[in-house]
Amino acid sequence: MLDFSTIEVSNDMHHALLAGGPDRLTVAGGLGLPQVLCPGALEVLVFNEPETVPAKFSKRRLVRHSPKITDVRLNREEMAEVGREIVRRLHATRQPALFLIPKGGYDSYAVAGEPFHDPEADAAFVSELRSGLPKNIVIRERDLDINDPAFATEAATALIGLMQQTSAAR
Repeated sequence: MLDFSTIEVSNDMHHALLAGGPDRLTVAGGLGLPQVLCPGALEVLVFNEPETVPAKFSKRRLVRHSPKITDVRLNREEMAEVGREIVRRLHATRQPALFLIPKGGYDSYAVAGEPFHDPEADAAFVSELRSGLPKNIVIRERDLDINDPAFATEAATALIGLMQQTSAAR
C-alpha cells in the first residue's frame, strides 16, 4: 500500500469533504500488507464554497482551490491531534512499515512561500507520530516536498523493498 492520501484522516476527523471513514489506515495493517505512508495534504481540510466552512475555521486563511472548493489549514494543536489519531489507527499494523515525511511540505500549498506553510504545526504532527507509533513502523524524514519526483521515487522504492521482504518471509 503506497498511501499519499492521508488527508482522508484529517478530513474524517473534522467532517470535511475528503473524509475516508473510521476504518481509514486500519485495513492494510490488519491484512498484513506492506505499507509506505506519507502525510499527503494531511494539513488541509476541504470544504465547498467559503460559506460552507465551519465557523470555527472562518477566521483562518482560506485557499480557494477552485470555484467549488475551499481549503483550510490545520493549526499546531489540530495537527498534533491528527498525529495521535493516525497513531491510534496504525496500531493494527504488525508488519514492518514506513512513514515517509516530506519536511519541505505536505502539498503544494504548504511549501515555503505558500499560504499553508507552517513547519511548527507539521513538527507537532511528527512529534506525535514519534511518540506513539509501534516500533515496526519506521519514520523517515526527507528535506523534500511531497511533489518532488525524488520523494515519489523513494516512496515507491521503499514499498518495493517492503514487498520483497514480505515475499521472502513467506
